[in-house]
Amino acid sequence: MFKKVKTRLFNRYLFSIFCMVAIAVILVTLLIFTIYANLQVSSARTYSVHQLEQVCQMTDMLYSQMRSVNNQILQNSNTNRCLSSNTFNRLIEADAGIKLREIQTAQSYTRYVSLYNSASNRFVSSSTADFLTDDDIAYYYRRLPDNPGADTCLLRMIGANYATQQLKTRYVYSFVFRAQLRKGGSPDLIIVDVDEDYFNDSISNLRTSNGFQQVLLLNRYGEVFSTNIAEGDSQTFTHAKPDNTIVSVEDFPELTDNSGSFSYTCADHTEALVTYAKASSSGFTIFNIVPYSNIYSGLPSSPSSRYSPTFLCSASACSSRSAPVQSSLRQSKCSTTTTSKSRRTTMPAMSSTSSARPFPICT
Repeated sequence: MFKKVKTRLFNRYLFSIFCMVAIAVILVTLLIFTIYANLQVSSARTYSVHQLEQVCQMTDMLYSQMRSVNNQILQNSNTNRCLSSNTFNRLIEADAGIKLREIQTAQSYTRYVSLYNSASNRFVSSSTADFLTDDDIAYYYRRLPDNPGADTCLLRMIGANYATQQLKTRYVYSFVFRAQLRKGGSPDLIIVDVDEDYFNDSISNLRTSNGFQQVLLLNRYGEVFSTNIAEGDSQTFTHAKPDNTIVSVEDFPELTDNSGSFSYTCADHTEALVTYAKASSSGFTIFNIVPYSNIYSGLPSSPSSRYSPTFLCSASACSSRSAPVQSSLRQSKCSTTTTSKSRRTTMPAMSSTSSARPFPICT
């Protein structure tokens, strides 16, 4: 009988040890998974910030070249005369158009180079010359602050064949510069249209995983002028309407550094990693919004979801076994004491009708 009790205790001890080992393995697995997931987020954050800094360098280089184009137009005699003229003269516009075409062909990614004379209301570009409507004029001027030498960048659609074409089918990034060559009157404009492929190629390396992703471009005045999204298995970004966004820039924290990251809860309650970088010359601020689910997509399924039932069963089993083990210990102790006493005392032979018990029950 004593061997049976000892065997039962050993089995219970063995089961308890097994439960403890299983719990330790689960906890270590969860710890390793958490560490690896944090490393994945840290790696994604570092890569995104570095890529954004490179994009900012490319935008600064582009902005410097656009500034150079603006200075060429102001200093060239033909384009300067077209801007400073108070009357409509086709010969002057023809000479200016030739120079604008030369400037445009010198830059492979420049689609059109244009100037607008507010006195004559003439729009002269490397492709055509025409009058502008009031809506077209307001479109440019309301995006520029009222101070000399101001500039901005905006995403707009233009005609594929010439700048004032009614059928607008091509996206371009337009750098708009304010110019004032005449005394008094409204300021003139210099507009340089850059193919969208330049920025698309610049931000393409930000796409590193599947799922939804968004890249926002802000100008120096904090206005979102380009919203780019990628969904599903697509490896390229496409343009979206400014209101087609899951974030609100106004809700972002204050950006005290030139680059960095923070966590953000999107409009659809998705937790996302937001990285950003600022361009010093162009004044651009570029945001890359990636949901954490995209970052974790490369990891194996969370061990918590697989081991939680086992963890609970093991814990409950151990707790349910702890009471019988203690009871068995008490029973074994009482039984051993009784046996030792019976060896020291002369016991009468027990008959079949005797009520004596060899192992009294301890209470």
